[in-house]
Amino acid sequence: MAAERPRALLLDYAGVLTVPIGEALAAVCESEGIDPDSVRALIAAAYTGHPDGADIAALETGRMPLAEFEAAFASRLRSRPGAPPPVAAGLVGRMFAVLPRNPRMADAARRLRAEGVRTALLTNTWGGAEGHDTTALEELFDAVVLSHEVGMRKPDPGIYALAAARLGVPASACVVVDDLITNVLGAHEAGMRGILHEDDATTIAELEVLFGVRATAR
Repeated sequence: MAAERPRALLLDYAGVLTVPIGEALAAVCESEGIDPDSVRALIAAAYTGHPDGADIAALETGRMPLAEFEAAFASRLRSRPGAPPPVAAGLVGRMFAVLPRNPRMADAARRLRAEGVRTALLTNTWGGAEGHDTTALEELFDAVVLSHEVGMRKPDPGIYALAAARLGVPASACVVVDDLITNVLGAHEAGMRGILHEDDATTIAELEVLFGVRATAR
């Protein structure tokens, strides 16, 4: 018996609906005079349970105010040789300001939704400093699940279950697209299918096969 087609698509934000994180990271580190390895290490620590990542985990689940996080985060970052320490105030906003949108994935979500696929934004958020366009989100998604608002973060299976519940579908009917393998594995643990997003063309082709509809312009 053929597997039942999925009915819902859950998309990550940074790295899926924006340019790859690596590109943005290079840009912000250059502009802020930050050693990029120190940023990568802290972000990685947040997904391995290392104490160095505790502040990020607290921010993403709404347990640490943004201003407090920025002060702690800036103090942990190494500066490039000869560069002054990064200015804490507004640091996270400046980081997301150099994260251009990815119109191809947004268009794919829009087309799938028009074909009857339920869609949700499911993303770990840094205190809401991402500057999401509410109007744009309403155009693309039936539900929006932001980690700092719901007190859970990927890869906690609970946040995937919450997204499915808000869409009114079972976990088994959901496909998650994320650029972090840790979060894709979390989707699997929650009973969902997962796609590791590495490039637009491959991801969109996989979505078209799974949902059985076109996700690009003819």
